[in-house]
Amino acid sequence: LETTAISDGILVDTDSPTPGVVYNTKQFRNALHQFSTSSLSMSWHGFEDHQSSIKYFEVSIVETESGTLINRTDRVLFSNDYTFRNLHLQHNKSYGIRVRAADFLQHFSTYVTSHPIKIDSTPPFGVQCEKFDDLYLEVTAIEKQKPFLHSRTTVLSGVVSLKKNTIYKIGVDVLKELHFKMVYFQLGNEVMNLYLSLNADSSYSSKHQFMSTYEGEISLKIIFASRHDIMEEDIFIRLQQCSVSSITQSPLIVRQINPGLLSVCSFILDPESDIENVLIGAGTTKGGYQIQSLLPVSSFNHGVVETESPHGSRIYITAVARNNAGQWSKFSQEITLDHTPPIINNFTVEIQNSETREERTHVAKMSLSNSTTRLHRETRVVATWNVSEEESELVSCYCSVGPLKESMGRIWQQSIDRSQCEISNLTFDHGAKVEVSVKCINKVQLMEVKKAGPLTIYHKAPNSDLSSLSFYPDNRYTVLEGNANLKVQSNLTHVDFTWGLFDDLSEDLNYETRVRKDDNVIAPWESVGLRNSASRKINHMGRADTFFVDVRAINNGGFQSPSINTSIILEYKPPILTGVPAGYLLDNGSCSIKWTNVFSPSVYGPMVYQVSVGSRNGTSDIQSPIFTMAQEINVEWSPDQSQHEVFVNILAFGSNGEFSRYNTHFFVR
Repeated sequence: LETTAISDGILVDTDSPTPGVVYNTKQFRNALHQFSTSSLSMSWHGFEDHQSSIKYFEVSIVETESGTLINRTDRVLFSNDYTFRNLHLQHNKSYGIRVRAADFLQHFSTYVTSHPIKIDSTPPFGVQCEKFDDLYLEVTAIEKQKPFLHSRTTVLSGVVSLKKNTIYKIGVDVLKELHFKMVYFQLGNEVMNLYLSLNADSSYSSKHQFMSTYEGEISLKIIFASRHDIMEEDIFIRLQQCSVSSITQSPLIVRQINPGLLSVCSFILDPESDIENVLIGAGTTKGGYQIQSLLPVSSFNHGVVETESPHGSRIYITAVARNNAGQWSKFSQEITLDHTPPIINNFTVEIQNSETREERTHVAKMSLSNSTTRLHRETRVVATWNVSEEESELVSCYCSVGPLKESMGRIWQQSIDRSQCEISNLTFDHGAKVEVSVKCINKVQLMEVKKAGPLTIYHKAPNSDLSSLSFYPDNRYTVLEGNANLKVQSNLTHVDFTWGLFDDLSEDLNYETRVRKDDNVIAPWESVGLRNSASRKINHMGRADTFFVDVRAINNGGFQSPSINTSIILEYKPPILTGVPAGYLLDNGSCSIKWTNVFSPSVYGPMVYQVSVGSRNGTSDIQSPIFTMAQEINVEWSPDQSQHEVFVNILAFGSNGEFSRYNTHFFVR
């Protein structure tokens, strides 16, 4: 008898497992970066063994650059993902996940390594440029497109070599009137607007900073729109590259373009994993988004914020930047809305005029001719002012000088300290009317203008040829008769005088006076302003002296006229009695009274006499008081039986208004 037993078959497995695909995350996809340094996840699939099947997986971490094994786990059972923990991965290093499969017969598949993942443990940070260097920009073409809707488009094209994550500054100046304050800046396929600022000289300019996302040569275009053709010589483009930069907590440049529009440029960098996105929002409180929720910026890292907030409102800009490793940073910047121009006050102008003589020698062949002298007149203007700008920053101030009511074509000079301008080498004719203007511009391109004028340019002094000087003698009595050219005053403490106005382009003359005795100054030059009269105190010693009064005028140009002068005698003494008696003569019913030599003759001119005659002392019944310059009068009177005595009263007035009295009486028979 025979029994046969047959066992189950045995499988002979001589093959290794088939390798699969390894990922550097647990989600069966690869990532380029991660920020964790203590853990690293992975996943895999596709490892197969059709004979004895997969028993476990061997997983390890390898540093990509050096190939160094960082960590290894011998067995991962019944799973196709795993996470290493408690690691010490290094920032800015790349790591790969290495996996192999083992079957039940201890056959191993080949190692499969994942795409490397870079560790970036730091968040994005802000940068600012400290120094820019000029960069060569080659303009290769200028294209003028056909007019459309009365607008002509000019395109400047060029090629520039850029470095990634480097800050650049582009400046555009247009020396021509533009009707549209917009310039388009195109770099590669990216386009943005450049906002132009109007300068004081009617030119336009724009400066903009951007961070390059490109590496190598790239095309660049500047696109202008205007109603007129813009020539190449009217456009200046300057490209600069940052050579020195620093880390900053304020990487946002916020500018107010107009009352309701803000421009925001961010300079946020992450050199390890790059920036995934930048979001910008705005609010009325710090960190708030009442005005604008978080919105992404362009690839130029540039965005705009629209607002209807009133003047003086504080707007808080928030930028949130996230890198490709998942780290994020938040930055903020605030700005005060400005709807008003700068305020200019205390605007003063000083004009200085000067004259120089230039000698010119004419040369003909090899012989010298006579030299000629030409009078060169020059005007210098100094303008000062105070300016305040509380909301936005003051950008610049300019000043100009030009003929009145001719504002076009003026040359504007920029003020260095924004509070003073000095303009020299100006040439204006004598008597020209000019206007001085100052304008200040803030960052919002709001401009305030102040004007001073009309101002008169002087190159000549006032003319005093037709002006005369006269006194108001301070005397007890005024003697009208006498020497008109000789003034005598009895008051020894002061002199009062007046003069005719000097001839000048402006009536705003400043007059000055002084008193002297020959060359000895008694009262120095003193201004009386616009008045044409003055009173000057003097210290007189008591004896008769002749004093001179000088008057001169200074116009607004600082030119001083020749002085006019005249003299006055100060003498307080009255006429002197000589002791010689008066006499009389009767002739047919009339009586002639003479007082020759009763008073000493005056060197200051003839005296005036007041004479009265009466029948008794102190009366004037025979002759009422009369004034005469003669030394004799006739009265109609004849003696009778009751009256044989005549009383005579004579007052002698000198030129200084002082008088002496002489009384006498005659017995007539």
